[in-house]
Amino acid sequence: MARFTESWSTTINRPAAEVYDYLADPTTHGKWSPKAYRVEDLQGPIGAVGSSFTSVGWVPKDAEHRNRVVLTKAVAGREIEFTSEDGGDKFINRFTLAASGSGTTVTRSADWPKPGGFLGAVFPLVATFLIGPDVRKGLGNLKANLESGRN
Repeated sequence: MARFTESWSTTINRPAAEVYDYLADPTTHGKWSPKAYRVEDLQGPIGAVGSSFTSVGWVPKDAEHRNRVVLTKAVAGREIEFTSEDGGDKFINRFTLAASGSGTTVTRSADWPKPGGFLGAVFPLVATFLIGPDVRKGLGNLKANLESGRN
């Protein structure tokens, strides 16, 4: 199956360790998500590879969509990766952190299955006009929360 890959970045005026800790804790994700989102059934230590949780959030035609998410990679202060499965497909969301002056540049990368058929053909437009703005808004919320101390 074809894959959709894209990345978006923002620079946050906070140290990488602080940004990493915030991202590694899935219970904070609803605080910066651009749409309603919550975490349930957290299993394992926060930030530990293999820990998992159920994400509950909005997708088209399902406001309470559930996924089981596993933390699949964790390099303290540098990279964290969450992988979920839905309908037999893997969705990978990776956050890479890099020093940038006195702050941290966060790059969120998506590696998701690309739909087939007509939706697959128009998916570049969906990504540009629907997915991208939401991801950028989420990164903006992340930045605002960390820089203001509203964790």
